Amino acid sequence: MENGPIFNNDLENFQLSFTPETESYLKTTAKWSFFLAIMGFLLIAFLLIMGITMFGLSKVMNEYSDFKNLPFQVPYVLIGIFYILIAFIYFLPSYNLLKFGSKIQSGLKQRIQADVDEGLKNLKRLFMFFGVLTIITISLSIMLVPFTLILSKALTH
Repeated sequence: MENGPIFNNDLENFQLSFTPETESYLKTTAKWSFFLAIMGFLLIAFLLIMGITMFGLSKVMNEYSDFKNLPFQVPYVLIGIFYILIAFIYFLPSYNLLKFGSKIQSGLKQRIQADVDEGLKNLKRLFMFFGVLTIITISLSIMLVPFTLILSKALTH
């Protein structure tokens, strides 16, 4: 039973080693997380540019009659705020992906357990973030259903 898990009540003496296959999986995951983090930061830059552009164009767009004839009027300043808010929300997962990738790569390359631990801690933070975001999204969706029904009844009468 050499390949099985080691259970030891003394956690200070507990050692975990990676098989070459596990190390390969971690290296590949770290490379992809690094790529996704860079793409996330590019998306953040794009969202910030779009948000600032919406702020700048809001006065101009609100004055043109073509935009006033749209069936659903939304202030462009609110759209700009929405873009900037999404950019700020997206920063944390991109940062955690970047830290995970860089720490795992350096930890495996230089055989530094503290870096591997730090990388995995950032992966845990990433999953916690998406878990909390999922709970918030589901909660808001559930709360919006009655609000939408009430609003639609009010608008039809």
